[in-house]
Amino acid sequence: MSKEYWGFDTEKEQTGFLAGVVDVLSDELSLSCRGFTTLDADIFFIEDGDISKLEESFKKRLLSYMRCYSYYTADDVNSLRLGLKRHDCDIRQYLRDSIDSSYTSSEKARAAADKFLRDISRYLGEPDSIYLLDDNSDVAFNTNRAVSGAYMGIIFGAYFITFKHHDYALMMIFGTSE
Repeated sequence: MSKEYWGFDTEKEQTGFLAGVVDVLSDELSLSCRGFTTLDADIFFIEDGDISKLEESFKKRLLSYMRCYSYYTADDVNSLRLGLKRHDCDIRQYLRDSIDSSYTSSEKARAAADKFLRDISRYLGEPDSIYLLDDNSDVAFNTNRAVSGAYMGIIFGAYFITFKHHDYALMMIFGTSE
């Protein structure tokens, strides 16, 4: 459901282009998921690479998507607090582990995760950091509730990847659309 053209009508053209790239690459990566599980991804412009501006960019996009795809209100979106926490780790391994632990332990999934990061790096450069959502139960519930209205039925988890020398954050979303 995400990444419809009208979701980017107030965004920079480059952001819309990158969203298309991310959509195609994440669809390919989701093929490595098992059974009824899936993943999605979206890209957010963060001015000057300032992670503190991600929440504002995220809310703006959700409001655009929710014009057509959600049972939730603008108040629901505006009350969101991502509470992002930087997580120091090997980003490639974290993505592999996200897929392996939640979906499948196949070699195909690990290879798909590596290919996804290699391909996305052609457009965004090297991954720099991972930011996890606040794990406070109320914050996580409200965020997952709003995100599920725009991306997929049930969200198991989400996190953001930032890139060196680039003003974008990539959101990885794991869950099910069943």
